Amino acid sequence: MSQKLGIPLKVKVISLVSIILGSALVFFTTFSVDLFKKDKAAYIYETSLVTSESIQNRLDQFFTRRIKDFLLISKIIETGNSKAISKQIFLEHEDSLYLKSDKFTVENKENLEKEKITVSKLE
Repeated sequence: MSQKLGIPLKVKVISLVSIILGSALVFFTTFSVDLFKKDKAAYIYETSLVTSESIQNRLDQFFTRRIKDFLLISKIIETGNSKAISKQIFLEHEDSLYLKSDKFTVENKENLEKEKITVSKLE
C-alpha cells in the first residue's frame, strides 16, 4: 500500500489565513495611500481656492473704492462744489482723503484731528 504524503491540514489553514491576511494588508495599504494622496490634493486645492477668493474680494473692494473716489473727484472738477463733495468723501473714507477748496489735498485722519477740522466745519 502506498501512503500519500501530503501537507498537513494545520499547515494548509495557517498558510491560507496568512495569504488572506497579507492580501488584505496590501489592499488596505494601497487604498490608504491613494486616499491620502487624493485628500492632500483636495486640501491644497481648497486652500488655494480660499486664498485666491480672498485676494479677489480684497481687490474688488479696493478697485470699487477707487472708482467711487474718481467719480467724486470728477464731480468736483465738473461742478466746482468742493465743500459738499468733500464732506461726502470724508464721511465715506474717514481715514482716507478729503479735498480742501479747489486744491486736491490728501490728508489722513490724524492730520485732520491735529488741525481740529471736523465734518461740520466742512459744510
